[in-house]
Amino acid sequence: MFVRAPENPYVMTEFDTVVGVLLGLEESERNESGGIDPRATLERVVFELMVSSRPPYVVAFSGGRDSSLILAIATAIARREGLDLPTPVTKVFPHVTESNEEKWQTAFLKHLRLPDWERLELADELDIVGPLATQRLLEFGVLFPATIVGDVPMLEVARGGLILDGEGGDDILGSEAHRIGSLERLRRGSLHGRVRKLPSVAERLLPNRIRAPRQVAGMKPTPWLTPAAAAARKQALVDAEKLRPLSFARSVRQARRRRSVVIGSANRAYFADRFDVHLASPILHPDFVESMARLGGILGPGQRSDVLRMIAPDLLPDEVVSRRSKAIFNRAIMGQHSRAFAENWDGSGVDRSLVDVDGLRNELLSERPNAAVAALAQSAWLGSQPANGVKE
Repeated sequence: MFVRAPENPYVMTEFDTVVGVLLGLEESERNESGGIDPRATLERVVFELMVSSRPPYVVAFSGGRDSSLILAIATAIARREGLDLPTPVTKVFPHVTESNEEKWQTAFLKHLRLPDWERLELADELDIVGPLATQRLLEFGVLFPATIVGDVPMLEVARGGLILDGEGGDDILGSEAHRIGSLERLRRGSLHGRVRKLPSVAERLLPNRIRAPRQVAGMKPTPWLTPAAAAARKQALVDAEKLRPLSFARSVRQARRRRSVVIGSANRAYFADRFDVHLASPILHPDFVESMARLGGILGPGQRSDVLRMIAPDLLPDEVVSRRSKAIFNRAIMGQHSRAFAENWDGSGVDRSLVDVDGLRNELLSERPNAAVAALAQSAWLGSQPANGVKE
């Protein structure tokens, strides 16, 4: 999805930071232009993005299945149409071992026979309260997503050109993330596995007013919030969960209407515009989403591996398609600077009726902080600055 930059970025409210994500849906008209062939639709979307932009064509390449699909499609189009080859750009965090994807990245780029690969080695530059982030905090306030400065290194490489990424793959490419996906997992399991999974599947099929509170009740606790704030957050999540339809087609169309997707994309476009860069997420393009909705119908198109084999059997090696592992970047965005802030923070700058100061400090100092605290930590940092907050 290519989003035009808004006049101003969206600044998170206090309650947004407590929840940790933007909930709710944006209004959107039904899209009727998606074809029934997802491969043809995705190729058309990527081609149009490339020919309407200037080189360099950069693909944000992590080595995962979604970015691999976009890189493969863009490479095939460039070779077929005589366009400049895309340049895969990868952020590398040597000190965060669980983020290392070099084995997968190297193997796939060898498969594509691409001559260039830009590896951006980073230390703590993208920390949520590091120098880049705090500069934005002082200029605008807390933005969504809290990790928005993560685009900066790639924007510098792509100045004047186009960045394509694989955002949206979890929700669009397959049934797993949707309520109906539980039936798919049940169908594929052994007899013993089916019996064991029946209760959880049955719960997902319950009416939303019964299902939603049960689903949210199983989420991880939030010790960084006061009981009142935790209860308000929980109710907001229940209300959001009640909106999830059972049908795959309705659910996948809804995925691109989430405020977190719409506003997150717009905010990213705002800062990409400062670098004269077009930033696009082809998987979230309305035409491709509609093609997946039509393909999947009520029951869905199957698991993501099935969808990828159907879309790009000639472009993606099976070891990429069938991959299940994922890199983890929590310590790349909440590392040295976050720890230093937590250790020295006096608890000022937050509403103590909402925030448990010791709980937030402990979470930031933990081995792998929960990403849900990122915006709240930024709000605490901003509020504790002399010019922005009132010391208690």
